[in-house]
Amino acid sequence: MLGMLHYYYIAFMLFVMSNTPSFEDVINPELTPNVRRRLRLPLVVIVALTVFAAGLVTGVLSRDDDTAFSLEWSKGADDVEEATLTVPVDHADTDGPTMDLHVTRRVATDPDKRIGSLIVNPGGPGFGASMMVTQASMIFQEELLASFDIVALDPRGTGKSTPAIDCIDDYDQLTINSDPTPADEQARQAQRDEYKALVESCIERTGDAISHMTTAATARDIDLLRQALGENTISYFGTSYGCELGATWATLFPSTVRAAVLDGCADPTADTLDSLRQQAGGFQASLENFMAMCVSVGPQCPIPHNGDPADALRTLWDRVAREPIPGIAGRPDVNESTLQTALIAAMYTEDLWPTLAEAITTALSGDGSLLTELADSYNQRRPDGTWGNELEAFSVITCLDARNTPTDAEYEAIAKELSTTAPLLYPDGVFITSQCPYLPAAGESPVTITGASATVMLVIGNTGDPATPFASTERMAAALESAVLVAVESNNHGGYGINDCINEAVHRYLIDGTAPQEGTRC
Repeated sequence: MLGMLHYYYIAFMLFVMSNTPSFEDVINPELTPNVRRRLRLPLVVIVALTVFAAGLVTGVLSRDDDTAFSLEWSKGADDVEEATLTVPVDHADTDGPTMDLHVTRRVATDPDKRIGSLIVNPGGPGFGASMMVTQASMIFQEELLASFDIVALDPRGTGKSTPAIDCIDDYDQLTINSDPTPADEQARQAQRDEYKALVESCIERTGDAISHMTTAATARDIDLLRQALGENTISYFGTSYGCELGATWATLFPSTVRAAVLDGCADPTADTLDSLRQQAGGFQASLENFMAMCVSVGPQCPIPHNGDPADALRTLWDRVAREPIPGIAGRPDVNESTLQTALIAAMYTEDLWPTLAEAITTALSGDGSLLTELADSYNQRRPDGTWGNELEAFSVITCLDARNTPTDAEYEAIAKELSTTAPLLYPDGVFITSQCPYLPAAGESPVTITGASATVMLVIGNTGDPATPFASTERMAAALESAVLVAVESNNHGGYGINDCINEAVHRYLIDGTAPQEGTRC
């Protein structure tokens, strides 16, 4: 869905899709056992990243209000407990309509070592957070599990929270309708009309609460969760979009922050066009690294080439532009949109580079099924053939958080720019537009991230992160009044779990309150 991927703001849940061997170990032989076993977190393509502008809503519910939020826990599967947190739809109208947010908890394994709760968020926007509780033993090491209750709140509009953001049931049809490189203005207007129809469906199916599905509102929900847990200060761990959410929460409620780990962050100062540039550059660089690795491992990389595997990818782009390639039987053929989605999905982790190499190779031979599988993992297709709502939620929340929407002329200009600076992802003639103008105004303005008066926060950035390039994470650290930035030498998205060095830094910070030295590299 190239015509929608960066313009409908599609989210991504990475599934481990294949046991394709060979050059995985050559790619990164120093991966720790923790990385080999860890569940890949929900990760996000944040192309039009949330831009935080000044102006907080006044008169909203705060931690000083005389409120009585509570949680009634019930036993879920395994060691997981579940509860519902009822919050105002509009935090400025505490007597108005409410919504129910799904909360899960995994209690600390060692009561004698328990410090308190660690609120976690895996990214998005658009993803529920409960999987970080149900899969906590695959994500966090035992030292953290012994010390903290792992607590997850499905942000408003996501996961099992209600109402859920809901727009569409069949993403295959969107793929078929997508025209990434429309030939003329009539075709471009047809794409705009598709976007408008999708948003109208979002509004109809989600209801009036849709305008309050903002990051600022979810940050206020986190504080209500803290109150319900009965903790004066609380710890937080967020990755990808979880950085923006955590930094927004810390800015709004600085005195409640015991500790906050922000892992793989977007640039909170970038506008929509700058965010497009930053992320396109990140994915282009990762694809170039992938191609270089293909050359370095020789015959272990199956992509046919004479020294430049990118030529094979360019050939594939040209082929799907002329005529889609057959993929999985009964599913849409592989078009430009499917190809781009697959490429981006595989760049989130080097573990998928062997799968991508095989997918490109088989597609050149006329079989696009592996590309479809990669795109399916990105597009949230379930094993039963249904689709999650993460893509819809990502679209809506990102739009509501945006400071402004570029004009058609500005989108046309940046489309030409990206086809030059990131040609492995953006073919000539690519069309960029947005569904944001068709959504209602946000119920609360975005927050300028400062973290003023909060405790020192630990910010983590991977040097080769495609989704949130290291320079973006540097800007997040710079925006915070008190933060320590740690660089992780990795091409993956998200640093925790990559190696023992970063794991130890996170553990000492969260457990002992000892932040690493500025300039630490892992």
